[in-house]
Amino acid sequence: MATKLPSVKNGDTWRFSFVWSTNNTPTDLTGCSAKMQIRDTSGALVATAPTSAISPALPNTVTIVGNTGTVNVTFAANFTASVSAGQYKSDLQLTFPDGTVQSSSTISITVEAGITE
Repeated sequence: MATKLPSVKNGDTWRFSFVWSTNNTPTDLTGCSAKMQIRDTSGALVATAPTSAISPALPNTVTIVGNTGTVNVTFAANFTASVSAGQYKSDLQLTFPDGTVQSSSTISITVEAGITE
């Protein structure tokens, strides 16, 4: 079953956070890198947000607060403005310092048409 995030209107900055945990205990993510991709229902890539330390100049970023297990994701308003209203899917992929890779469950995303421009 997919996780559902709050919807975003195209043209709005979209920020959300969550805590990566095992058995309700936050995981120490110190030294991890992450990326999140958004794809449309056909599987075509719409956007990628890498760990901000990898490319701090990108408007779409993932930041990690290592010892708390917190993951913060931001997609910039100029990015969401170009995304058509509709349904999308995503997941977050973490790479740990030892090379272990883990992905979140699939995330459902709804982009709504903005009204005010």
